[in-house]
Amino acid sequence: MRSIGTTVSAAVIGVVLSQMTIRLGGHVLPSEGGFRAGMLIGCAAALVAAAVTTALPARPAGRTSGHDVPAEPVTAAKP
Repeated sequence: MRSIGTTVSAAVIGVVLSQMTIRLGGHVLPSEGGFRAGMLIGCAAALVAAAVTTALPARPAGRTSGHDVPAEPVTAAKP
């Protein structure tokens, strides 16, 4: 999910910045409005992610995963 998120977000911001440009000295540059729009899109995505996170159910208190069990110490074999 992290790889998909970073790939899609880079593509979306790239499209926004490429569509909102200005000409300056014969060069085409992203405009300030493009950067603002990109930041607002990122802010909206962060708020949606926070809302989804708060909607996730908590793990029941009595239930444990296999990661909570301490590992047995490894001893060297005696010849």
